Amino acid sequence: FMQKQFDMNIKLGKMLEDITAQEAKMTEKLEQKKSRLKLLEEEFALVQEQVKYPIHTETIGLALLEQRQALPSMLNYRRESAQRQVQIGEIRSTQINLDRQRRELADLDQLVKRVIESSGVSPDADIEYLTAELRRLLADRRDVLKKLQTGYQRFFKNIQSLEFIEQEVATKAEDLAQFLDGHMLWMRSAKSIGLDDFQKVPEALGWIINPHNWLQVAQDSGYSFRRNPVTWLIGMVIAGFLIGF
Repeated sequence: FMQKQFDMNIKLGKMLEDITAQEAKMTEKLEQKKSRLKLLEEEFALVQEQVKYPIHTETIGLALLEQRQALPSMLNYRRESAQRQVQIGEIRSTQINLDRQRRELADLDQLVKRVIESSGVSPDADIEYLTAELRRLLADRRDVLKKLQTGYQRFFKNIQSLEFIEQEVATKAEDLAQFLDGHMLWMRSAKSIGLDDFQKVPEALGWIINPHNWLQVAQDSGYSFRRNPVTWLIGMVIAGFLIGF
């Protein structure tokens, strides 16, 4: 039974190593997302200044188009957010389990006595030695559990902060995308047709016949409709009028 108690300590020690490593990665990712949000805000302010000028060259149009295509996708945010919600649920479950284990170790003397009595120790065994060793193992376990609880609390807080920052990034990117779409409509954002464009025709046809790409278009269109239903309805009415006319 002593080996079993020792193995449990080893398992908890590995959990502590894992959560410490995950926490470090999460902290780094959180800082990166904060920087991305700040950069998006700066890009938005710069674009708003650029479109104020009446002269919109092809170079500016292409630069804005590339910027538009590089923006984070709301669809990716929703997918990653769903994964984070699952992870948050797993963290809460682990925290509950850690709380239970630590409560069981509140009274070490009683726990040591109960474990030894239920282990079926031989009458010839050195009970005093076993009691001392078991108490040491359980005391170490209690310390590890305390550190685990602290680590999981920080990790839980960081993943919630990441969810908030990711939402801010996705919303800011969507606002910038709509702003760019509204202004790029009136400026040239494509190069003159050349020989290179004809060489890319097979690649373009491959994109067109790929069902995954059309699924992406449908999902983005659905999200855009839910976000701006009035604009879509006005556009469909105008299109219907023009077709009928």
